[in-house]
Amino acid sequence: MPYTIVWGGRLISQADMIQFELISIATLLLMLFVVLVHAGLVKIRLQTLFFKIAFWVMAGLFLLNTIGNMESLNETERLIFTPVTFLLFLFSLRLVFSAPTKR
Repeated sequence: MPYTIVWGGRLISQADMIQFELISIATLLLMLFVVLVHAGLVKIRLQTLFFKIAFWVMAGLFLLNTIGNMESLNETERLIFTPVTFLLFLFSLRLVFSAPTKR
């Protein structure tokens, strides 16, 4: 993927994109892990408050990402990724108000 169509079209090199995307991938993997624990697919006991905080943080990050995509210099990012991150924001809000699965 060209570095010109991610991160608002503001990156200046492929190396910048790799660095930023590694951070993004690590963040998304952490979010996935939290969702898997919440769903009972990973057997770790965590307090309900942990999930509430984690899911609010996720919702906030996806909301900020949506705003960033709306302000992107790249039309593809604005038109395609804005609705995707907005849906992720809504799904994160849904998780905020859900109870952990008991298994």
